[in-house]
Amino acid sequence: MAWRAERHQAVEIEVRARLSALDDVVDLEGAPAGRRPRSASGRAERPPGFRLCMWLPRGLTRVKSALRRMFGGGLLAHPIPVYLGRISFGLYIFHQAVAQGVLLHVDVPWPLRLGLTLALTLCLAALSYVLLERPFLRLKMRFTYVRSAPV
Repeated sequence: MAWRAERHQAVEIEVRARLSALDDVVDLEGAPAGRRPRSASGRAERPPGFRLCMWLPRGLTRVKSALRRMFGGGLLAHPIPVYLGRISFGLYIFHQAVAQGVLLHVDVPWPLRLGLTLALTLCLAALSYVLLERPFLRLKMRFTYVRSAPV
């Protein structure tokens, strides 16, 4: 584990050095090169989101590996996420219209409104998959272009 920490530290130092070199050549905030405010140590001050940009990828990687350890990597292979992936285009297409319709025409507390919106969106997406997408996916197999081999 110690080598990992050393490796992360080495990568972080390298990234900081490259960003510092890039700072001297090009200013990403639009100021002429070399005109950015400097700290007392002489280094260019970083934009407000710099630390977030440095630490966010590391944090996301750690979350991903923790989830993989917890669920054994098979969470997305479960039938529910697989089915939601199949109907995802319908979810994307219908969610806004359903949410607006429920918001304008149904006067119930927000938790019930949210549940109704989710249920209606799932139903519409499933219907559109069965009635529209699946038949066109079957047709796609008939019209697949196959390049013939040279004679």
